[in-house]
Amino acid sequence: KLPEVVDEFVAAGANVIVATSHDFLDQAKIAAKRYPKVNFLVVGGFKHTANLGSYFTRMYQSMWLAGRAAAMVSHSGKLGMVAPVAIPETVRGINAFTLGARDVLPEAKVYVRWMHKWSAPKLEAVATNELIELGVDVIHGGTDTPVPIEIAGEANSKGGFPVMTIGYNAKDPCRFSADHCITSAYFQWTPILEELIEEMRTGEWRPRDYHWSSLTADPHTTSNGLAGYNENRMSLSQIRNQSVALEHLARKETTIFAHPISDNTGQVRTQNKALSDEDLLTMCWFVPGVFDSDTKGQPIEAK
Repeated sequence: KLPEVVDEFVAAGANVIVATSHDFLDQAKIAAKRYPKVNFLVVGGFKHTANLGSYFTRMYQSMWLAGRAAAMVSHSGKLGMVAPVAIPETVRGINAFTLGARDVLPEAKVYVRWMHKWSAPKLEAVATNELIELGVDVIHGGTDTPVPIEIAGEANSKGGFPVMTIGYNAKDPCRFSADHCITSAYFQWTPILEELIEEMRTGEWRPRDYHWSSLTADPHTTSNGLAGYNENRMSLSQIRNQSVALEHLARKETTIFAHPISDNTGQVRTQNKALSDEDLLTMCWFVPGVFDSDTKGQPIEAK
């Protein structure tokens, strides 16, 4: 229904239209051609025309911090991921989460269960229980529902400890399991959109320069971040450690995908330089430590 909605907005006098899903990209390109005097923005589009641009945030940065937090509260070193759709965005996040976990626990393992949908409550419930059966004691729910958090929030690990969880998408998923949830990785689009609209207002906007925003240490200006930590589950020293890691990341003193880096099959992916943005935008392989729980520990095939 996007064409009809765009027509309504334009008729009402809108000269900037924001499409808040990559799924709208093709229709937004058509609409931008129909209305050349209207500016269009598509989240995660990474395509451009004369009046259509893209914006996104480097969520993999917060996923790296989330992986560190997961490793800090894990007793087994086995972490679980209820993953939605196997696209580069999701793969980047899984890889960053794993590298963050291994920054704290070098032998940490991340077991992944793919839903192949952004929301699949019944499949998510099955996957969460399967991960717990594998011995996982921290689960990240990367889908659009709180199901993994709700189920894990009532479970104990094989080691007898409460299964901890980490939320996604927003600041408040931990309300679905306030005791077991330690934090949530969230998107915050307002700072990006304010910046882009100001560029349009001053005539500085360049659609071909896709806007891929980095996190900041300021929760008011960052476009991605971690919600407040559960102080009943993380010590003050651990939380302070995370704050220092955030500062280093925000000042670009930490490179998540530093060289040399190999995938989980042993293939060298970069030897002498850090991965470029183009490398990250097309990422289809997994770092060491990522495992497919379907095969009880065999590396995931790079797609």
